[in-house]
Amino acid sequence: MEKFCPRCGKTVEKVHGPKNVCADCYRTTEDFVEIPEEIEFIQCPVCGNYRIENVWKDFEGDQKLVYDVLKQFEKEEVEMAVSFKKRRNKYIVEVMMEVQDAGDTIRQVKNTELVPKEKQCKKCSRYQGGYFEAILQLRGKISEDMFGELMEKAGRMTSKDRSDFVSNVEEIHGGYDVYVSSLKMLRSILEDLNEEFDVDENWSRELVGRKDGEEIYRTVVSARIID
Repeated sequence: MEKFCPRCGKTVEKVHGPKNVCADCYRTTEDFVEIPEEIEFIQCPVCGNYRIENVWKDFEGDQKLVYDVLKQFEKEEVEMAVSFKKRRNKYIVEVMMEVQDAGDTIRQVKNTELVPKEKQCKKCSRYQGGYFEAILQLRGKISEDMFGELMEKAGRMTSKDRSDFVSNVEEIHGGYDVYVSSLKMLRSILEDLNEEFDVDENWSRELVGRKDGEEIYRTVVSARIID
């Protein structure tokens, strides 16, 4: 039975969508997915990580970034595929969409631009700002070569996770003071030390301030290498 499209007046076999229009009118007048012409997202200018819906994600390549930004617009009933090109720091994206309606596959194409807004992530902000959560007071018999090897291991840990880093080292009489960003980094260094030496550890905490009504403490570990 032939039907009438109320928008264009064409006689068709099937009508589609909530307005019961022909396939051409459905494709050109209804947004399968509401995607803005320009989408802004937050990206760290240092490491390239980006924030989607208040969650920071590791940058693993342009394709994954484009997918993550557009994922927030997905609908279960719409199949989406994208192609893109990068122009300077923008992503020029073509989104191909398909819906199944009244037994037909109807396709629609939309274009959008993904525009990053620069903001340092917490990891990079802390890294560049010399942040530290703990101090390792390393004392006893340790040579410069041994200490250098220990710091190289710490550097390899930083390359895996930028939130773990040595922010400062002070060489003092009798040893080193090592300022580290996290307890994870501190324990990793101590683990390496204990594999090579007998180490006498003394753990303490010092009050450094208050935030949101809660006291903030910093861990201090005195680690003496026993001869």
